[in-house]
Amino acid sequence: MLKLVRTKLRRKILQLLILNPSKDYYLREIASLIHEDAGNCSRELKRFAAEGVVEVRARARAKFFTLNKDYLQLKELKELVNKQDDASAGREHVLFFCETNLRRNLFTYILKNKEREFYVRELAGLIGDDPGNLSRELKILEQQGLVKSHARANAKFYSLCPDHPWVNDLEEFLLSKTNKKTGGKRKRK
Repeated sequence: MLKLVRTKLRRKILQLLILNPSKDYYLREIASLIHEDAGNCSRELKRFAAEGVVEVRARARAKFFTLNKDYLQLKELKELVNKQDDASAGREHVLFFCETNLRRNLFTYILKNKEREFYVRELAGLIGDDPGNLSRELKILEQQGLVKSHARANAKFYSLCPDHPWVNDLEEFLLSKTNKKTGGKRKRK
């Protein structure tokens, strides 16, 4: 069992599948969501399939992977994947969502402006990143239920889901990091 979580890549794949146990992912989607090479992800997913941890389904010309909820040692595997040092115990979702600078900056900005709705091009200008990259990160946040979206005119608007159980942890973690960088003071505009 320990060999299943030996590498960071394996833990990232398993963590994604465990966070969304009923979702089917195709290979490139997994690679994109965890920011890893598709070839390496493919190799690890084959190992997981051989062990019975994931189920593989072929649809059209693509393979889809999902967590095998009938895996005999699933509970133990979840505990191993989620095991973190004492400083982050029980807060693995914080680590997952703060994995990339863009995701961290994006969600921090949304947290600081909780009452607002944003569209991708507006966020791109405010954060200073490519709209395509922001769209991918917003999709991840939306899949996890941290933001919600709705279409209006020709744009998709995003806003925070304040009732999500992880919002408080993420807010505490992200905003404390921002305060440390600025010496506990807000930056002047």
